[in-house]
Amino acid sequence: MTDPLSSMKEPLSSMKKPLSSMTDPLSSMNSEERNRLLDELPGQIAAKVGALGQRHPPEQVRALVIELCRFRAWRVEELALILNRNQEAIRQNYLRPLLAENRIVMTDPDRPKSKQQAYRSTEESEP
Repeated sequence: MTDPLSSMKEPLSSMKKPLSSMTDPLSSMNSEERNRLLDELPGQIAAKVGALGQRHPPEQVRALVIELCRFRAWRVEELALILNRNQEAIRQNYLRPLLAENRIVMTDPDRPKSKQQAYRSTEESEP
């Protein structure tokens, strides 16, 4: 009796292209969109976003969200992209606490689940 696994003509290791070399079109689109959003920002805010790591304390990220929302209103998808965070993390860790503290508001409070919902700061810009 022959072993069907050993009768394979080409071993798996002879694959011409490793899986890790595959390009992800979504990540390149996200990168382009993120760069476009960063280009809209004033230099000082863009620098803060660029210096933001994944392990910054939530208070610091919330302060940056407020600063961003002073500049213009942002949708969750945009904030997630620009801050390199998951959309649900943006909602839970930053937007909900800031809404509860009345530091940001919804641009369309009558439709809180709208895809076009955006958030803007209630605080004045610093001089």
